[in-house]
Amino acid sequence: MAIQISGSTVIDNSKNVTVGASASITAGQSFIADGYIGIGTTNTTGRDAGVGTATGQMIYNTTDKQIQIWDGEEWKGGFTSPLSVTGGTKDTTSRTDYVVHTFSGTDTLTLANGPGGPYTFEYVIVAGGAGGAGGSPPAHEVGGGGAGGMLQSTSYEIANGSYSVEVGSGGNGGPSGSDGGYGTVSRLDTLYASGGGGGGAARRSGRPGGSGGGGSGIGGGPGTGNQWSPDAPGFPGPAPGQGNNGGRNSNSPGSHGGGGGGAGGAGANAGPGPGNGGSAVANSITGSSLNYAGGGGGGNGGSPSPSPGGGQGGQGGNGGNSTGGAGTAGTVIIAYPTSIL
Repeated sequence: MAIQISGSTVIDNSKNVTVGASASITAGQSFIADGYIGIGTTNTTGRDAGVGTATGQMIYNTTDKQIQIWDGEEWKGGFTSPLSVTGGTKDTTSRTDYVVHTFSGTDTLTLANGPGGPYTFEYVIVAGGAGGAGGSPPAHEVGGGGAGGMLQSTSYEIANGSYSVEVGSGGNGGPSGSDGGYGTVSRLDTLYASGGGGGGAARRSGRPGGSGGGGSGIGGGPGTGNQWSPDAPGFPGPAPGQGNNGGRNSNSPGSHGGGGGGAGGAGANAGPGPGNGGSAVANSITGSSLNYAGGGGGGNGGSPSPSPGGGQGGQGGNGGNSTGGAGTAGTVIIAYPTSIL
């Protein structure tokens, strides 16, 4: 016998159940409504302590963020919540089939939901570039600032969680007769890129850093690359694979400063003119090929004209009482395919 309510069949003679579009069936946390259903929720502790184990039983596990089914022997993961990635400035259009996050300051990269990973990400980490040295008579042949250290990878394994991000600032340009300031570190979790080494002034060698600063005056030697800057863990030890040495001065009065080192090559030694900054490195993580971590050019001896070179590291000061160019800030960029979302 069919059961009817208000003239509408609810349970017919074949035991089919019909509910109107505006009605629903609710039992505890589970329900059936027009166009969607809901199932019981619990966490892993509650599941293991109080949920029965009838084969085919299904729950939503709030600990693992996924639907799970008891197959008669164990709980198996089913549908999962989509992976959520937050932090920095998110770009979904610049690179086909990829999402790109660019960080410009202290921040947190957070991966949540999804099946937990690990996921394969790409990254570019560039520390702050160093400042160029300040010129002063008679030792005004000053060095350019070294670029910040650069790290890059296309196979970074990362799981759900929160990861600290820091972006290094550029070093100050040295005032007259002073070395250029160090750049500061950039960081993604435990990955550190070392700040650039400042250009040398007053016949001093360039400072060490991710890439070294250029030398100044008679006998000013190159700053050493692949070294930690003062704010980095491990200072003053080595920071392998991040940059190159600066260039040296040309060892003659009234000459020019050496270029700061870059991630792609050493700073040039001064010769008839100031040394060029070391070359940058091209990377297409954003969808376009861009140059990162070039060294600053050395200063001209006795001439106010701009020196060649230039890049992330600051240009050395030119003849007279001049201030060196400031280094530019670093960056942290991560990218991942849309297929993991």
